[in-house]
Amino acid sequence: MRQQVIIPWRDAGCTYRRHHFDFLCNYYSEEFDIVIANNPGDFNRSAARNIGVSKTHSDVAVVIDADNYIPHNQIYRAIEKANKTGKLVKPFNLFGYLTEDSTQIFYEFYGIDAIEFEPSYINPPQNDFTGGAYVIKKSTWQNIGGMDEGFIGWGAEDDAFHILCKKRLGGIHTIPGNDFHLYHPAHRVTSEYNYDNLMIEYVRNKRLYYRDWET
Repeated sequence: MRQQVIIPWRDAGCTYRRHHFDFLCNYYSEEFDIVIANNPGDFNRSAARNIGVSKTHSDVAVVIDADNYIPHNQIYRAIEKANKTGKLVKPFNLFGYLTEDSTQIFYEFYGIDAIEFEPSYINPPQNDFTGGAYVIKKSTWQNIGGMDEGFIGWGAEDDAFHILCKKRLGGIHTIPGNDFHLYHPAHRVTSEYNYDNLMIEYVRNKRLYYRDWET
């Protein structure tokens, strides 16, 4: 039975996102089976991810957002590392938001895993990015309680999950390589309450420290 890749997804009518979703489902299905994860009611990425993990038959949960391209070989290495260590593994160590132009270049040159072109980024690639993709044993995800569904829409839940994994699992691993975020117009549920007040409530409830959030 093939390893599964979980993609949280709800079609919000954006043609860019739909194109990326269709392309990435086809790309990942070359090597993996796909689990599309959604939740009842208003979209909540934490809930969708938790549902996806609960549905996977794989021992290691691989969760990748619907606008993130990660080469197959990095995913395989992350699965191996998660199995060996029992920790959260990010299947990349550099995360970059592609511009609209470089996303078009990506589609023109797709087919070489190494992405042999010089992409331009909205911002410089980040080496400590908390979102995009997660590789972790399914049992570990469930034992630590998964993602907190109290976060509205999406955003700060990624930071919260990293804090939890660092404290409960003794650290996080990364795999050398890129995660390419394909361009689409910005549309996300963001608010001061979601990013600040909920994070404060989260670290209190989990008996974590504010410095864990800040670092």
